[in-house]
Amino acid sequence: MTSAAVRVGERLAEHARTTMQVDALGGRPVTVPSAVPPRPLYIQDVTLRDGMHAVRHRYTLDQVTAIAAALDAAGVDAIEIAHGDGLGGGSLTYGPGAHTDGEWIAAVAAVVTRARLTTLLLPGIGTIRDLEHAHQLGITSVRVATHATEGDIAAQHITRARELGMDVAGFS
Repeated sequence: MTSAAVRVGERLAEHARTTMQVDALGGRPVTVPSAVPPRPLYIQDVTLRDGMHAVRHRYTLDQVTAIAAALDAAGVDAIEIAHGDGLGGGSLTYGPGAHTDGEWIAAVAAVVTRARLTTLLLPGIGTIRDLEHAHQLGITSVRVATHATEGDIAAQHITRARELGMDVAGFS
């Protein structure tokens, strides 16, 4: 792990141990010990999914492997990988990717040795088949982003992810 990554981790851990309050007399922020015992931080990086938007979904396989290897070496707990709009997002509607989700996931899975591989699925864009394929390639966790109009079908994706033994979180 680089010294910069260690310093960031130390600062995050210190922040988790303390809270900021305002000094009643001077109005200055004051760090005071937190009454809540510290919990380990879980860092999930979304550069290889959400960051896809900034480069119009054009990350190369060399770029995703270099980024994933660096994140893994830095001690990031989870790395999220897919088209910017999640599994199945590569289309004329959402923007074609330089590669398929499967190609990006396989490339990342080949270089990550410690971090959990995660992905994003939006019901109505990604399918259960996309989820199963991602799982076969090494994805062990999925976030299911549900729009109100897809709330009725999100349960299918969440149920299937659980059946596959994946860690799953749903949100809207």
